[in-house]
Amino acid sequence: MYTFGMSSLLKTFFERFYSKANVGAFKLTKSGLFFHHVDDGISQTPFVTLVVCDNLEDAMTHNILSYFRTYSKFNDVESAGTLVRKSAAMFGFNEKEENNSPLISEVYDAYVQAGRELALSGRICSKTERKANQPMVRIPFFVKPMMKLGFGRDNILEGHSKIMKSAIKRT
Repeated sequence: MYTFGMSSLLKTFFERFYSKANVGAFKLTKSGLFFHHVDDGISQTPFVTLVVCDNLEDAMTHNILSYFRTYSKFNDVESAGTLVRKSAAMFGFNEKEENNSPLISEVYDAYVQAGRELALSGRICSKTERKANQPMVRIPFFVKPMMKLGFGRDNILEGHSKIMKSAIKRT
Protein backbone atom coordinates (compact mmCIF):
# COMPACT_ATOMS: atom_id res chain seq x y z
CA MET A 1 0.00 0.00 0.00
CA TYR A 2 1.37 3.43 -0.92
CA THR A 3 0.93 6.25 1.57
CA PHE A 4 1.29 9.74 0.15
CA GLY A 5 4.03 11.66 1.87
CA MET A 6 5.98 8.83 3.49
CA SER A 7 8.80 6.98 1.79
CA SER A 8 9.02 3.20 1.91
CA LEU A 9 12.33 3.51 3.78
CA LEU A 10 10.68 5.56 6.54
CA LYS A 11 7.74 3.13 6.70
CA THR A 12 10.22 0.23 7.03
CA PHE A 13 11.98 2.05 9.87
CA PHE A 14 8.71 2.55 11.77
CA GLU A 15 7.57 -1.02 11.14
CA ARG A 16 10.82 -2.36 12.62
CA PHE A 17 10.78 0.20 15.43
CA TYR A 18 7.24 -0.67 16.48
CA SER A 19 7.76 -4.42 16.01
CA LYS A 20 10.37 -4.35 18.81
CA ALA A 21 7.93 -2.68 21.22
CA ASN A 22 6.40 -4.51 24.15
CA VAL A 23 2.78 -3.93 23.19
CA GLY A 24 1.61 -5.42 26.48
CA ALA A 25 3.29 -2.68 28.52
CA PHE A 26 1.57 0.70 28.46
CA LYS A 27 2.71 4.10 29.59
CA LEU A 28 0.98 7.40 30.14
CA THR A 29 2.58 10.23 28.18
CA LYS A 30 3.14 13.74 29.56
CA SER A 31 0.30 14.92 27.34
CA GLY A 32 -2.06 12.38 28.99
CA LEU A 33 -2.15 9.79 26.19
CA PHE A 34 -1.90 6.04 26.71
CA PHE A 35 0.71 4.41 24.48
CA HIS A 36 2.41 1.03 24.35
CA HIS A 37 6.06 0.62 25.22
CA VAL A 38 8.63 1.78 22.67
CA ASP A 39 12.40 2.12 22.80
CA ASP A 40 12.87 5.46 24.59
CA GLY A 41 16.42 5.72 23.22
CA ILE A 42 14.95 6.19 19.75
CA SER A 43 11.48 7.52 20.42
CA GLN A 44 12.52 10.36 22.73
CA THR A 45 15.24 11.78 20.49
CA PRO A 46 14.24 15.23 19.16
CA PHE A 47 13.66 15.19 15.41
CA VAL A 48 13.19 17.44 12.40
CA THR A 49 10.39 16.71 9.97
CA LEU A 50 11.73 17.22 6.44
CA VAL A 51 9.14 16.86 3.67
CA VAL A 52 9.96 17.26 -0.02
CA CYS A 53 7.50 16.93 -2.90
CA ASP A 54 6.87 18.41 -6.33
CA ASN A 55 3.21 19.16 -5.74
CA LEU A 56 2.14 22.66 -4.66
CA GLU A 57 -0.93 21.56 -2.72
CA ASP A 58 -1.02 21.70 1.09
CA ALA A 59 -3.09 18.51 1.00
CA MET A 60 -0.04 16.64 -0.32
CA THR A 61 1.96 17.19 2.87
CA HIS A 62 -0.92 17.14 5.36
CA ASN A 63 -0.68 13.39 6.06
CA ILE A 64 2.99 13.25 6.98
CA LEU A 65 2.92 16.48 9.00
CA SER A 66 -0.05 15.18 10.98
CA TYR A 67 1.75 11.88 11.54
CA PHE A 68 4.80 13.55 13.09
CA ARG A 69 2.71 15.87 15.29
CA THR A 70 1.00 12.75 16.61
CA TYR A 71 4.32 10.89 16.92
CA SER A 72 5.65 13.76 19.03
CA LYS A 73 2.65 13.63 21.39
CA PHE A 74 2.66 9.85 21.87
CA ASN A 75 6.42 9.64 22.42
CA ASP A 76 6.88 12.75 24.59
CA VAL A 77 9.49 14.04 22.19
CA GLU A 78 10.08 17.54 20.93
CA SER A 79 10.05 18.42 17.27
CA ALA A 80 13.21 20.44 16.59
CA GLY A 81 11.69 21.89 13.42
CA THR A 82 9.59 21.29 10.34
CA LEU A 83 10.87 21.97 6.83
CA VAL A 84 8.43 21.53 3.97
CA ARG A 85 9.67 22.01 0.42
CA LYS A 86 6.80 21.83 -2.03
CA SER A 87 7.40 22.45 -5.76
CA ALA A 88 10.87 20.98 -5.31
CA ALA A 89 11.45 20.35 -9.03
CA MET A 90 11.15 24.07 -9.66
CA PHE A 91 14.30 24.65 -7.60
CA GLY A 92 16.52 22.56 -9.86
CA PHE A 93 19.33 20.36 -8.68
CA ASN A 94 22.20 21.40 -10.93
CA GLU A 95 24.74 23.23 -8.75
CA LYS A 96 26.50 24.66 -11.84
CA GLU A 97 23.30 26.30 -13.02
CA GLU A 98 23.24 30.02 -12.38
CA ASN A 99 20.42 30.98 -10.10
CA ASN A 100 18.49 34.03 -11.24
CA SER A 101 15.72 33.84 -8.67
CA PRO A 102 16.02 35.74 -5.39
CA LEU A 103 13.32 33.49 -3.89
CA ILE A 104 15.31 30.33 -4.65
CA SER A 105 18.44 31.91 -3.16
CA GLU A 106 16.51 32.92 -0.04
CA VAL A 107 15.13 29.39 0.39
CA TYR A 108 18.55 27.77 -0.13
CA ASP A 109 20.08 30.18 2.38
CA ALA A 110 17.29 29.36 4.86
CA TYR A 111 18.06 25.64 4.57
CA VAL A 112 21.75 26.32 5.25
CA GLN A 113 20.73 28.47 8.23
CA ALA A 114 18.40 25.70 9.45
CA GLY A 115 21.31 23.27 9.46
CA ARG A 116 23.47 25.77 11.33
CA GLU A 117 20.76 26.35 13.97
CA LEU A 118 20.15 22.63 14.36
CA ALA A 119 23.87 21.98 14.88
CA LEU A 120 24.38 24.87 17.31
CA SER A 121 21.15 25.01 19.32
CA GLY A 122 19.43 21.70 18.60
CA ARG A 123 16.39 23.30 16.94
CA ILE A 124 15.34 25.42 13.96
CA CYS A 125 13.84 28.82 14.80
CA SER A 126 10.40 29.71 13.43
CA LYS A 127 11.74 32.63 11.35
CA THR A 128 14.10 30.28 9.50
CA GLU A 129 11.29 27.74 9.04
CA ARG A 130 9.06 30.42 7.47
CA LYS A 131 11.79 31.42 5.02
CA ALA A 132 12.61 27.82 4.12
CA ASN A 133 8.95 26.81 3.77
CA GLN A 134 7.75 29.76 1.70
CA PRO A 135 5.89 28.73 -1.46
CA MET A 136 7.65 28.83 -4.79
CA VAL A 137 4.39 29.68 -6.52
CA ARG A 138 1.82 31.86 -4.80
CA ILE A 139 -1.64 30.99 -6.06
CA PRO A 140 -4.06 33.92 -5.81
CA PHE A 141 -6.93 33.26 -3.39
CA PHE A 142 -9.57 33.41 -6.16
CA VAL A 143 -8.00 30.74 -8.40
CA LYS A 144 -9.16 27.65 -6.46
CA PRO A 145 -12.86 28.65 -6.38
CA MET A 146 -12.63 29.49 -10.09
CA MET A 147 -11.20 26.06 -10.86
CA LYS A 148 -13.94 24.34 -8.86
CA LEU A 149 -16.52 26.19 -10.92
CA GLY A 150 -14.68 25.47 -14.16
CA PHE A 151 -13.72 29.06 -15.03
CA GLY A 152 -10.28 29.24 -16.63
CA ARG A 153 -9.52 25.67 -15.60
CA ASP A 154 -7.90 24.71 -18.90
CA ASN A 155 -5.74 27.85 -18.96
CA ILE A 156 -4.60 27.32 -15.38
CA LEU A 157 -3.78 23.65 -16.01
CA GLU A 158 -1.89 24.59 -19.19
CA GLY A 159 0.12 27.21 -17.28
CA HIS A 160 0.93 24.73 -14.52
CA SER A 161 2.00 22.16 -17.09
CA LYS A 162 4.37 24.66 -18.73
CA ILE A 163 5.92 25.57 -15.38
CA MET A 164 6.50 21.92 -14.46
CA LYS A 165 7.93 21.04 -17.89
CA SER A 166 10.35 23.94 -17.56
CA ALA A 167 11.36 22.81 -14.09
CA ILE A 168 11.87 19.20 -15.19
CA LYS A 169 13.91 20.36 -18.18
CA ARG A 170 16.30 22.24 -15.83
CA THR A 171 16.99 19.21 -13.63
